[in-house]
Amino acid sequence: MNDEITPFNRALFALNDAFNADPSAVEKLISHRVPCNEELADHATVQVGETANGFDVGAIGLINGVIEPATGKRIAAKFDDITGKLIGFVEYRP
Repeated sequence: MNDEITPFNRALFALNDAFNADPSAVEKLISHRVPCNEELADHATVQVGETANGFDVGAIGLINGVIEPATGKRIAAKFDDITGKLIGFVEYRP
């Protein structure tokens, strides 16, 4: 990861700092998704998922809706491959 202090790195640091302060609360918040309407699903930058019943959005989709247009980068939640538990936040790399 680039150690330069950029707006993106500050956001990544803030998310990881919050996670380190209270992993359980941040994991519950990040894992929570809520139904949303088609207008939000069509938003240019907010990332929304499609479900059998429509659309839903989570905190990372909303955060990336702000971060990506400003920085050209996206944030991803990183989960442990074995336990499935949130272990922090990283730069999204497809």
